[in-house]
Amino acid sequence: LIRLCLDPWAIGARFPEAAYRLADQVVVSDRALSEAELYAIPAPSGLEASAPEGPSEPVAGPPIYSGPSWVGGRWLNLECRRLVSGYRLDVEAAGGYEISADGERIRGVDPPSTQDDLLIERTVLGPVLLLALALQGRWGLHGSAAAHGEGVFGFLGESGVGKSTLAAGLAGVEGWQPVADDLLPIRLPPSGPRILPRYPQLKVAEQWAPRLPEAMPLAGLYELRPADRSSSHIGIESLGARDAAALIARLTFVKFLFDEKLLESHLSFCVELAGTVPVRRLTYPRRLDAIPEIGETLLAETGGGAS
Repeated sequence: LIRLCLDPWAIGARFPEAAYRLADQVVVSDRALSEAELYAIPAPSGLEASAPEGPSEPVAGPPIYSGPSWVGGRWLNLECRRLVSGYRLDVEAAGGYEISADGERIRGVDPPSTQDDLLIERTVLGPVLLLALALQGRWGLHGSAAAHGEGVFGFLGESGVGKSTLAAGLAGVEGWQPVADDLLPIRLPPSGPRILPRYPQLKVAEQWAPRLPEAMPLAGLYELRPADRSSSHIGIESLGARDAAALIARLTFVKFLFDEKLLESHLSFCVELAGTVPVRRLTYPRRLDAIPEIGETLLAETGGGAS
């Protein structure tokens, strides 16, 4: 359970105002989040009011990060500092937020200077909540995904390599369905890695995840390398353990906000994930007419995608 208290400066705010199931976790909030509306659930019974207690904590040491960050579709100044018992994030115009060390409590401590509710929501659903989820062992990868049967194929890469196009294109091929666009939450329980598709995909208007299970087995991860448009070559090569772990680490959201302890946990996750599922490089022609053949190649490589 994660408790969001975003309006502590609002007298008489009701808690919880809303509840959501995000990344296989219950999130209760004193403020409704329109961007998460499709993931709303009845508020759990028995919760007491969660008014913030005491003043903001003093920061401990220099900033973990201070500089520009892409938030809500724009570059904003962001600062992350370690507290005695958690973290503090200050985002330009969108306010300041304290996150407990276990990720279970988030509270606003500095009111936003903007009336842009969408920016505030995307700040909360972006760096604020993604950091809290990382503290709970739920990591957000910069990737899109499509599923065939029970197995999810994750496509990783920087912006512009075709992740969204490939995932959406496969959705038009029989037997495939889109799972995620740009943000791919994942956790690693003893039963094996699971994709957690129910999280707002902020880049697209259509949300696929409400129709999907809360957790889905991961068939494999693929680093996308688009080939020349004139090429018809589709190639798959396995990455070594070191390169695979480095790829996962590089393409984890908000990793620049991790302190030394969280970085250690993140590295352990990257190494374990790389040793648990196939991590490969997919070279493919970036043409829509090639997508059915790409899907066939992926299934042939994994024996059908089931995990």
